Amino acid sequence: MIYLLNNAVNFTTVDKAHEENGRILVAVNGENLQQDGGSPVMGYTFYFEKDESGEWQIITID
Repeated sequence: MIYLLNNAVNFTTVDKAHEENGRILVAVNGENLQQDGGSPVMGYTFYFEKDESGEWQIITID
């Protein structure tokens, strides 16, 4: 279990990374473990981009 955007989640699948417009995208699916009445199914795409020093950074989670 990890925490993502203040929610306890369990990742069930991590898709293969692919490049799009100079960014690396990784789609992740899983279960929201919070018991808040919402859907337990979650899915996010992580967008990575190199910073000025050449290190990959998460720039957006959608």
